[in-house]
Amino acid sequence: MECHECGADAVHQELLPNFDTTIYGLPLTLKNAVKKLTCSNCGATRYRFPSNKDHMIEKSLAFARLQVPIILSGSEIRFLRNTLNMDQEAFCEQVMPGAQVSTLSRWENDKQRPGGFAELLLRSNIAALIAEDAPGMEYNPKFAVGMKLVEGEIGQIAMEQIKININHQIKEAWSLVA
Repeated sequence: MECHECGADAVHQELLPNFDTTIYGLPLTLKNAVKKLTCSNCGATRYRFPSNKDHMIEKSLAFARLQVPIILSGSEIRFLRNTLNMDQEAFCEQVMPGAQVSTLSRWENDKQRPGGFAELLLRSNIAALIAEDAPGMEYNPKFAVGMKLVEGEIGQIAMEQIKININHQIKEAWSLVA
């Protein structure tokens, strides 16, 4: 493989067991998915990430975050809305019927928190909408039933790329790693 810096055909590839990053402020570890490319001639380093077709990494991360019972921050609510590719008005209409755009804006800007019931409804509705787009994540429609929301910091979420059979076709997906 040719180096993007010096042009030498001296690039070594290494599959990293763990690659720590953040996506929209959420700490994420991608396991056995990112390749580190290093030129033995000039020392240039770059990383090759797995395909992120249809934003599956973000959707899987969003799905995982919904299941952690730590109260959502404003930036996390915005991330979840953006993952659904919705503006605030569409989000209020489809995900939080009856909520006003001004209320959602206060949530996203940490001016006000959704109440416990509103947050659980938000989590349930978003999970239902993205479950199909995160096929490697285990979806239980009752996941938020009885969930007790607590204050705290979200820890590192670890995911690995897997292959699954959907309708007799092998598809790439992301799964949580303990």
